[in-house]
Amino acid sequence: MHTEHGVRLLLDPAYVYFNPRLATERHRITSLVKDDEIVVDMFAGVGPYSVMIAKYAKPKIVFSMDLNPYAIDYLKKNIEINKVENIIPLEGDSAAMIHDLPPADRIIMNLPHSAHEFFYDALTCLNPGGTIHFYTICERDSLDSVFAKLSMQARSMGSKITIDRLEELKTYSPTMSVYSADIRFSDLDLVEDW
Repeated sequence: MHTEHGVRLLLDPAYVYFNPRLATERHRITSLVKDDEIVVDMFAGVGPYSVMIAKYAKPKIVFSMDLNPYAIDYLKKNIEINKVENIIPLEGDSAAMIHDLPPADRIIMNLPHSAHEFFYDALTCLNPGGTIHFYTICERDSLDSVFAKLSMQARSMGSKITIDRLEELKTYSPTMSVYSADIRFSDLDLVEDW
């Protein structure tokens, strides 16, 4: 049992991935969620983001997806343990499932090794003005090119992204780091891009 900011999370690291070092980041994201938002947690795991958001913010609903059946089982247990009701756990491929959901106001993409592979799917399911919380691991000197590629994907869809916040969360290797970005989605004629 892991506890952070009053949220209790049951998990077994032999079956699921969990990073306790992101507690402050999860709390930060929770503080940004506005009342009645539709939130999608594309790679929810055991639900640390989803449960904290459901417990401390007032979203309309949180759709929590994961491909790992063990993670979804623990997510369901964590929903009960924390007595939250506005989370819908979904087991399967988030890139496919997200297209069956109502458009989101906020999407969490905490899969730093490969979130960029799912960015197009997330962007197609985000309301204009919505936010993607995007996590990536990359070489420090290639950070600009990572976000330039995301911006080009958005432009190919007739959309634009703005990086509202970018932070280096932790080092991953001598030349690589884990980054967190808050990316806002807009129409092409409204804002400057990356």
